[in-house]
Amino acid sequence: MRVLDRAGKAMELRQKLGEGGEGSVWASPSDPNLAIKTYSTPMAPGKLEKLLAMTAIADATLFAAAAWPTRVVYDAKRAAVGFEMPRLSGQQPFHQLIGTKSRLKLFPNANWQMLLHAAGNLASAFHGLHSKQIVIGDVNGNNIVVQDDARVFFIDCDSFQIRQSGRIFRCDVGVPEYQPPELQNVSLGSIDRLPSHDLFGMAVMIFQLLFVGKHPFMGRLPNPGSAAPTIGENIAQGNYFYDEAARRKGLLPPPASASLGIVTPAIARLFERAFRGRPADRPAAPEWAAELANLERSVVACKVNNAHRHIANIACPWCAIEARAKIIYFAAPVLVSPAGDIDDSIWATFSNADVERLWKEIASIPPPEVRFERPTPSRAVPAPLGESLRKKGSIFVSAFCTVAVVALAAWFTPAMKFVEPIDLATGVGIWLLGRPRGGAELDGRRRRVADARAALATTESELQMLAQNGEFEAMRRELATVRESLLAQRSAYDAEAAAARRRGEEEAKRRYLDSQFIRDAKIRGIAKQLAARLATWNIETALDVDARAHGIPGIGRQKALALLEWRAKLESKFTLDPLAVETMLRETKIKHVRQRTVGREALTSGSSALRLVKERVEARVPELAARAAEERKLLDQYEADMRVLPSLVFR
Repeated sequence: MRVLDRAGKAMELRQKLGEGGEGSVWASPSDPNLAIKTYSTPMAPGKLEKLLAMTAIADATLFAAAAWPTRVVYDAKRAAVGFEMPRLSGQQPFHQLIGTKSRLKLFPNANWQMLLHAAGNLASAFHGLHSKQIVIGDVNGNNIVVQDDARVFFIDCDSFQIRQSGRIFRCDVGVPEYQPPELQNVSLGSIDRLPSHDLFGMAVMIFQLLFVGKHPFMGRLPNPGSAAPTIGENIAQGNYFYDEAARRKGLLPPPASASLGIVTPAIARLFERAFRGRPADRPAAPEWAAELANLERSVVACKVNNAHRHIANIACPWCAIEARAKIIYFAAPVLVSPAGDIDDSIWATFSNADVERLWKEIASIPPPEVRFERPTPSRAVPAPLGESLRKKGSIFVSAFCTVAVVALAAWFTPAMKFVEPIDLATGVGIWLLGRPRGGAELDGRRRRVADARAALATTESELQMLAQNGEFEAMRRELATVRESLLAQRSAYDAEAAAARRRGEEEAKRRYLDSQFIRDAKIRGIAKQLAARLATWNIETALDVDARAHGIPGIGRQKALALLEWRAKLESKFTLDPLAVETMLRETKIKHVRQRTVGREALTSGSSALRLVKERVEARVPELAARAAEERKLLDQYEADMRVLPSLVFR
């Protein structure tokens, strides 16, 4: 294809880099750092003006965030047919990074810290565009790409909303899964988009990175009914599935989901503002970038699985989730030589005898010596009421007692019966009008009691957990599981390798089905949003498709049958590649080398990790005991303060 630049210089486009619904992307014949996008249909009215406006504001800030148009290209008749832009290389669409299986395949060395870093870069890219009064509008996983080093770039920028010389070039499209509640079921081409709209979609994407592909507005409803809401409908209804408010409403995340406990409280609050607050309250990109940087600085390596990363001072969530759901979210890297050979020397350097040697050292470590004793209550002198309030209370009690004495006398003296109604009215008047208003002081005393009681309960609960050696025993159980797996691993590897040779076609078919992603296929009734829903339930490929799909909200009988038919069609078309068995053997070797490497690291660091837990627990107990004693003393004082006068007097 031949195109011309604005000066009329011809460029012959020969190398096609990609093709999509709008057109094709070509390598620039004049500069390896540039690419050219050409449209397959004539430009719509106003498109050329928008592209010229975009090229007029192109600068380093935009190039750092996006494949931004640099100049328009024309055909031989001087009609605009596309534009030139920076060429990106080594990138993958955003959805490939958040999809579990695609991430393991295309980003094999990506761990959770890398996802955090990508989230920070994503926020920076949003900020770069917003700083130029550009609104993305159509936020979605197809117009963002991620490179191996976690750098993030926007593509297809010609759909963004641009403001130039007093004119607004609108974005008239959007994917419901990333649009805020106020834009659900709205004609997007009729409104000017705002940065606050983008901030909702950005928060969704950050959530998907941190929670390995889970959408914050997809989960399990208490009463889903026959037609479960779509993600867009959940957004419109405010069905955010991950916080305490969701739990009170009976909303639960999908299976194999992490909780908000995997992030810092500051990040959890940003999600709450983004998903539950007003549009004006949504956190801007710089605030996200700063808190994500803080979160990343708090990340540590898991003591059991080196592929796992998590914030300090919590147990590794990925170990628990992977063990419970039988899913691998993150895999340890494997050394491969330039010739493509896998380094499997670990079988010789880390034998089962080495496993037992390390386990013997781990088993010899005694648990922490902790005793849980509740602090003894103390006797406290109540703090007196204020002088003014005490005088008013004394007068009130005296007056009320006088009325009570008169009432008793009237009750036993027939000649004074006429006094009873007067006395009753007087007593009520004194009660309603004469009693001192000490409610604020008593409320303050009640709050102090409640706060002190809660603080003491928290400290005692932590002491009790330490006394039960929960953290120590949990870590030792995990290490025991690692030991058992390592001892049986060689037999498992030999059996899997033999099965791969024996059942080559069957295994090759399984791997073929596992390479066919639902989101990339054309399946009757399965739109992109339903593919995202299925992925949330860990059904990403044809291999995952089975009767489970029918039980997922929004996937009825017909759609489940369509999925099964699609899988059956793929199976019927499958033909065995002669190299498939060798590929399977290679993948089996990689899997077991990876598992053994992780196991070796877990056991090697196991004894020191257990000792650290033991030391930390034994050092923590005296601190907590002293704190509990002080909190018990405060509680005794505050409870004594409540006994100064009956609270009824002062309400």
